[in-house]
Amino acid sequence: MPIYNGVSITINVDGQPLSEYQLQVDEATKEATCWIPSYTGKEFSIIIHNTTRSVQMKASVKMDGQSTNIRRVGPRRREIVDRCRPSPTTYRTFIFSPGQLVDNDELSLEALNVTRVGVIQVSVHEGLLDQIPSLTVPGDYREIKIPDKRMIPERKKKGIEECISLGPTQSRPIEKQCVRLDSFRSTGRRAKITFRYRPLAFLQAQGIAPPDSVERDYFNTSSRKRKEIEDNPRPVAGPSKTPKISAPQETLKEVIKFDISKEEDLEKLRALWDRIDKPLAEKGPSAAQVKKEVKQEPRPLFLKGEVIGLT
Repeated sequence: MPIYNGVSITINVDGQPLSEYQLQVDEATKEATCWIPSYTGKEFSIIIHNTTRSVQMKASVKMDGQSTNIRRVGPRRREIVDRCRPSPTTYRTFIFSPGQLVDNDELSLEALNVTRVGVIQVSVHEGLLDQIPSLTVPGDYREIKIPDKRMIPERKKKGIEECISLGPTQSRPIEKQCVRLDSFRSTGRRAKITFRYRPLAFLQAQGIAPPDSVERDYFNTSSRKRKEIEDNPRPVAGPSKTPKISAPQETLKEVIKFDISKEEDLEKLRALWDRIDKPLAEKGPSAAQVKKEVKQEPRPLFLKGEVIGLT
């Protein structure tokens, strides 16, 4: 997620941040929400980054409505939340797991409420830190109320097919640390980030996430291609194919009167015939072939001094 109010938080799977969709920010309440894809059987981690130079922060993490972790994040430091500590000597990782769909009548009223399922929430507060270096206690551990197998009511799932579960219990050595979280005095909320997770296929079906290359294979390629062309017309690459419009041929609009008894007018008449024949000759053999099919009248031969009767 982009840096918001000095805080950057991402959800990582296999060391890579998950894509975030439809990010919305409410400046008045300092809250940000977005959608992320979930992957069944995958462990995930939350990366909390304090980008400020001097502000002390404390982050509280909730998953599916259950409190799991509290971490102090110093200036310009990152904290990784990838496990919970049920006891001083054990830990369990966080995993995206499939829920078990059951009929509504089989669940209690509390179990029927799925509004908090499918949500990872990180609340960040800023404040003052009063350390007590001489006092040491076992590392942060708490009872986690995340069930190993969550029941999801069939008629209220609303696309919720996955939930968060805990991995197998693993051993860890006892660690001692200074009491720092209890000495943190909050001075106000810095940010509240909510990640709503659903299977990628559901996000794509709802139009929240764009179809990827794998998912597109399930759709009709030809119909989708036509829709893409209709919605997003693109110019054809290459030179312009604008048809050429030939210039109009020169036409003779002048009315010429000849007196064939004069040598001068005969020369003008011969020049006029040349102007008519020249464009036809320039059109090539095809025009010449058409020209041959037209019946030609013999040209009259006028002699100097001859008088032609017009009646």
